[in-house]
Amino acid sequence: MLDKLKNIIETEDKKNPFTDRMLAVMLNISREKVIAMRMELGIQNFHERRVEVITMDAMKILRDDFQISERAFAASLQKLGYKISRYASAEIKKELSKELKNISSNNNINYGLSHRNTDSVEVFDNIVGFKSGLQVQINQAKAAILYPPSGLNTLITGPSGTGKSYLAENMYYFAKEMNILNSNAAFIVFNCADYADNPQLLLSQLFGYKKGAFSGAVTDKIGLVEKADHGILFLDEVHRLPSEGQEILFSILDKGEFRRLGSDIGKKIDVRIIAATSEDLESSLLLTFRRRIPMIIDMPPLIERSADERYALVKKFFRNEALQTGKTIKIDTKVIQFFMNYNCSGNVGQLLSDIRVACANSFLRSASYNKDDVIVQVRDIPKYEANLLIKEDQQKIYQPLIFDNSSQENRELIAKQNFKEVYSIIEDDVLQLRNNGVSEKEINEILQKKLNDTLKNYIGIEENLDKALMELSSIVDEKIIKAVQKAVYEAKKFIPELELRVGYFLSIHLSTLYERIEKGVYKKYIVDLKSIKNNYKMEYGIAQYITKKIENDLRITMPQEEIGMITMYLHTFSQKQDLTPHIKIIVISHGKVASAMADVVNHLLQTTSVIGIDMDFNESVDHMLEKVINIVEKTDEGKGCLLLADIGSLTSFGKLVTSKTGILTECVSYVNTAMVLEAVRRTALENITLDNLKKALSKETLSTQLLKQTKLKKALIFICMTGEGTAIQLIRYVKEHLVKSPSEYLEFFSIGALNAVKMLERINEINKNYDIKAIVGTANPMIEDILFISTQDVFSGNGMGKINKLFCKEMENYVSLKDIINKELILYNLECNDKTQVIDKLSRILLKNKKVVSEKYHLSIYKRESLGTTYLNGGIGIPHGDAAFVTKSAIAVAKLTHPILWENNFMVDLVFLFALKENDQKYIDAFYRISSDDNIVKNLKEAKSLNVFANILWQIPDQP
Repeated sequence: MLDKLKNIIETEDKKNPFTDRMLAVMLNISREKVIAMRMELGIQNFHERRVEVITMDAMKILRDDFQISERAFAASLQKLGYKISRYASAEIKKELSKELKNISSNNNINYGLSHRNTDSVEVFDNIVGFKSGLQVQINQAKAAILYPPSGLNTLITGPSGTGKSYLAENMYYFAKEMNILNSNAAFIVFNCADYADNPQLLLSQLFGYKKGAFSGAVTDKIGLVEKADHGILFLDEVHRLPSEGQEILFSILDKGEFRRLGSDIGKKIDVRIIAATSEDLESSLLLTFRRRIPMIIDMPPLIERSADERYALVKKFFRNEALQTGKTIKIDTKVIQFFMNYNCSGNVGQLLSDIRVACANSFLRSASYNKDDVIVQVRDIPKYEANLLIKEDQQKIYQPLIFDNSSQENRELIAKQNFKEVYSIIEDDVLQLRNNGVSEKEINEILQKKLNDTLKNYIGIEENLDKALMELSSIVDEKIIKAVQKAVYEAKKFIPELELRVGYFLSIHLSTLYERIEKGVYKKYIVDLKSIKNNYKMEYGIAQYITKKIENDLRITMPQEEIGMITMYLHTFSQKQDLTPHIKIIVISHGKVASAMADVVNHLLQTTSVIGIDMDFNESVDHMLEKVINIVEKTDEGKGCLLLADIGSLTSFGKLVTSKTGILTECVSYVNTAMVLEAVRRTALENITLDNLKKALSKETLSTQLLKQTKLKKALIFICMTGEGTAIQLIRYVKEHLVKSPSEYLEFFSIGALNAVKMLERINEINKNYDIKAIVGTANPMIEDILFISTQDVFSGNGMGKINKLFCKEMENYVSLKDIINKELILYNLECNDKTQVIDKLSRILLKNKKVVSEKYHLSIYKRESLGTTYLNGGIGIPHGDAAFVTKSAIAVAKLTHPILWENNFMVDLVFLFALKENDQKYIDAFYRISSDDNIVKNLKEAKSLNVFANILWQIPDQP
């Protein structure tokens, strides 16, 4: 079978290789079997097999016309015989365009990128990420300056501290270096926030004024706009510029002229404008102003920058401090770990500030003790411990740094004792994980993976063991080195592929262990030795053998858990590349959320396994589906793919991808970063199936169920090919044969099945607002947890029996809120100014008046609030606590005198505090019957008395 597969692939069309699914059909075997056989033969997937030939043809197309559109590019490839979608061709064009830009820059070739040669330009080289994470932004900045005839006015966006001002300043120097501006051209900086509280003063500073323009204007004054003539005016925090000021800028942007305040005479001016804002453009700037800014550059927050770029920033800032102080600065490894991992909400600006504070504290201590060197340690970082807890269990070990200011180059030196911290950090991780309630088995799995990853970071080229160990003699006792030397050579007899460099790591590890045992400070930690024995039997046996030799040489008794540690070292340095297939995790969302989540998780877990696919708001569902299918086909390893989606039509992609590709694909909706982290953890540490992974991630907490169960109005969906023929007849038939008529809370929907994407999208839309009890029709859409009844079943009578049974049970659960809300639980026209006051007052009446909850209930409300989203559309707050502390079901209600801020800029003026038990779904249903009716909500808010308010809640008609 292997030879047959090999022959088929060798004779395939190189422009259109066979997919794994095609090969499976041809060989009459499963797709998973094809993948396993292909990997055994060392054959790439069909995308990789085609890449060489398609790259050559695509390059030729782009060289002939670099500005070719995506549609035309795809058509050109198809004309050459490639069966390729527009999306796949667009991805190829994007990648090759980057290569051509680099080629044009390095070889002075012009592909229509610019009419000027920028080879000699070095001004942007000082920006970290100029050839990687910020390459797009810097190319935009260059284009804005070089674009003929007078450049492009530019708006730089991004959170505070991302480097907007720094980029603007570099654009100015670039313009001078390229002779776009004269050497004496002005760069005028104006922060609009400085005068935001006095708009008149702001405008006068910016545009100047004419004598007599206002009280106190005794002379003419030139504004900053005029001072920037023939130069650049940089407007920082431009969103603080009042609309009147934005309108004055219109004339500068449109006509190159403006008027001073109080003047009717326009002045011609030649000024380039660069503006910056940290706010949302649509809400903070006039549309007419935004339209006049053709170039928008978005600066990414620090969390979206790569680990390499962050490390480069850390080194750059420490290097600058060495220059500033004129001293050699030594930075401890834990300091670097901290700055690489802490939650730096203020971005690059805060990172620089925090590093300066640490250096200043260290410099003060150095000066106090007359030390020549400045040694930066963790005690120099304010609130180090509090911040460290955020990510410590995910930290990688960084080498200590020394910046020697004795030479002009300000050399960066790497300290030799690279691995001294491995042992202590792993020990700290054990305590951290245990305190967080992680099981001992999972602790072992996490540490094993982390140790493997950590050690691999330091594996370089092969070197002689004896020579390597000689380098350690200054920091490791010679008797330990000799003991390790003998042990490693013994181990290699049994494991020929064992890399000798393991001795370097074992020496450091055992040096620390020996020192702690000798001092009596060894801290025991639990390792799952049983699991290690089962998974690595050979390595464990060898570890036992060499441990005895080490114990004899060093005359110590090593703890049992150390045998497990040595086993992990032996395994790490003897294993080949891990080819074990895993479930692929793909995040899909509207906007740029998916790629951001993927970047965060990949950074935190030091992996590249999560893929994020963003859907533009003007992108069609079909095009997004094509993108997802393309990625699934490229990345699937034979165990399937899990899509983590946000909302809407994307949540239906799982079954669509499976039907179109044959690749098992599932989807979980309402994705967040925590869910992605959990998905990666489970796929990495567990031999888990796709179905079980989906179920594990889909489990909901009681509070999540509470929010999602607010969908009382029931629905029946009827499906036929068009949605008009059989479906309409079925609706009519079912209505006539319902034993009970729950018409006040039952809706009927008909849907066509011709377009599968639109059908599933429509079902998802209905599911947002209704509780779908069953789907009836000629086609089964295979929606999990929703009953399907065929047309044949309905007309035979069996189907109607199922439907009637379903709704008879529903009618029995129909209740009124009067059962759990009386007037004592209603606070009518309550006057409060914040959410906390409302919750406290409602909680108090539950405790005091009805004794329906225990004392712990109050605290559980705030714990639930910390998880977010306890409000509904229509200005309704729905706080709730833990059902475990509820003794009698009740709901406390507050009608507020005025709306208050609840969360996420959401205002509420009706608040329902739920104290319900886990089996109180009927009361959730009753509440939804009220809250989902816009008229009832409106009447509640306009109720003129407590009695009227209560009767509306209880759905009692007004008394005459």
